[in-house]
Amino acid sequence: MEIGAFGKPTPKILVVDDEEGTRYLLSRMLTAFGFQVMTAENGIQAWNLFLKIVYDLVITDFQMPGIDGLRLAENIKRRCPTTPVILISGSDLDQIRDGGGLRNIDHFVSKPFRGTHIRDIILRTLDDLPSVQGR
Repeated sequence: MEIGAFGKPTPKILVVDDEEGTRYLLSRMLTAFGFQVMTAENGIQAWNLFLKIVYDLVITDFQMPGIDGLRLAENIKRRCPTTPVILISGSDLDQIRDGGGLRNIDHFVSKPFRGTHIRDIILRTLDDLPSVQGR
C-alpha cells in the first residue's frame, strides 16, 4: 500500500467509463487530488481488475457495453460489501431508479460534474468507512 501525505495510506480508486475522455479527466483530477487511480473502459474489464486488486472506492458510469454500472456495483457489493460505489451518468436519476434500483450505489453524480464535487463525495465516503484491516 502506498503511503501518501501525512503518513496515511493513499486511497485506491477504480474509475470505469466507456468514454475515454471521461476516464482521462477523472483519472487526472483524482491523481491531482492525491488518490491512486486505475481505469477500466467497461464493466467486464473493471470486474477483472476488481478480482485482482482491493480498491477503496469505485466510480462507474451507468451505461456501458457488456456489464453496466448497476450490475458492476451489484457484483462488487456481493464480493466486498464495504467497497463504496459512486455511479456517474448523464441519464436522469429517475430513469436509473426505474431501470433497476440503486441499492448497491452509495452516491450518484450527474454528468457533467465538477472535480471538487466528486472529490468532496469521495472524501466524505471514505471518512464514513469503518477501519478495515488491510485497507
